[in-house]
Amino acid sequence: MLRYNLIAGSLFGLTAVLVGLVFEPSVKAKLDDELVAKAVEIPEQRDEDGNVLAPKKLVISDLDRDYSEQRWQHYELGVRNLTYASFAMLALGLIPAASGRNRLVSRISGGAFTAGVIFYCFGLASSAVFDQPLLAIFSGLGALCLAAGWAGLTGLACISTRE
Repeated sequence: MLRYNLIAGSLFGLTAVLVGLVFEPSVKAKLDDELVAKAVEIPEQRDEDGNVLAPKKLVISDLDRDYSEQRWQHYELGVRNLTYASFAMLALGLIPAASGRNRLVSRISGGAFTAGVIFYCFGLASSAVFDQPLLAIFSGLGALCLAAGWAGLTGLACISTRE
């Protein structure tokens, strides 16, 4: 299980770097383009002589701006928690699990972190990118899994310091 935790932590870290640093500008540009596409054009205003009083302009509603900002925050939150989970998985893989009880805690914690990453981190980030709020339905379950993983890591660290 130590190998699994190290490999999964490394893969989650790689994914966090790719999704966070490499794809972040593309995701931000996609969200901005979608926001501009929702803009409403207000025609120019003229006086009786035909002089332009106000040029035509594009207006984006506050609701659309807020929704786009919320999607961006969900994306960032998913990536940030993916980074934290990758560090936790690496730590879980580095703590020796010599006894049977430690191995069981390590397995359960590794599984909880993996489920948490899939449901919470990937769910939030993908729901923001693809504008599918349905993908974020299981984020509560994922958050509980991440909490269980952190509790297991804390317990394993406490047990291993006693030995």
